[in-house]
Amino acid sequence: MAKSALLTGFIALAFLMGTAHATFSGGDQNAVNQFQAGQWTPRHVKLVGTASCASSITDVVTVTASVAVGNTLVVRLTTRDGASTAMTASDSKGNSYTLDGLADNSKIDYAIFSARVTTELVSGDTITVAHAGNTRATFMRVDEFANIADANRVYSSTTATGSSTSSSVSSSLPTGNALAIGGVGVKDAVTLTAPGGWTILDNGSVSCDRNDLSSAAGYLVSSGSGAAAFATSWSSKKDYSTAIVVYRGSF
Repeated sequence: MAKSALLTGFIALAFLMGTAHATFSGGDQNAVNQFQAGQWTPRHVKLVGTASCASSITDVVTVTASVAVGNTLVVRLTTRDGASTAMTASDSKGNSYTLDGLADNSKIDYAIFSARVTTELVSGDTITVAHAGNTRATFMRVDEFANIADANRVYSSTTATGSSTSSSVSSSLPTGNALAIGGVGVKDAVTLTAPGGWTILDNGSVSCDRNDLSSAAGYLVSSGSGAAAFATSWSSKKDYSTAIVVYRGSF
């Protein structure tokens, strides 16, 4: 009887701690809910798909594996010679996309979109970006992330353009969990040196009907304030566009 009362009291105490939003380190566990702090850290789930060298005013990625409700899709697009202020993103299930960062250079443009998945995507669904650029030279990548905030997910966004042998862009970080997505598009085929400390996403160079471009991107997970900087370099002077978007974590 005494053991039963002791156990009941322990469970009640654990429950009360949970309602007070007790914090846990990565290795701590609560006797009732077994949650770990790492469960709420933003994380990369998978590369959803790729497209390049569009044959029309759109790039289309076909989904090959399901994308779960509650996760966030991040779409990156590099395009040459674009009047890209008209860029939009959509998918075949009607999820809502926002243009979170657009570096608009008359020679090359770089865009970052995102969408909170409210209707699951399955194999065969499509994700489309419409643009008004040089449709022969485009580079599109779609990634899935977990543990991004539902509402007001964009904390900060910064873009830059120029002509040089390097680029750098930075944006402020919130206090708490966050995910920074940084990327650059460079006119012509070059070898890009990626920044240290970032996890590099799928990138490279493409040649589309004699119109070449190069693109690099990465993500950085943060749990503190300050700023995130995405810097790249290459061997000879080229036109570039670069952007960074910081997303709030779920908690």
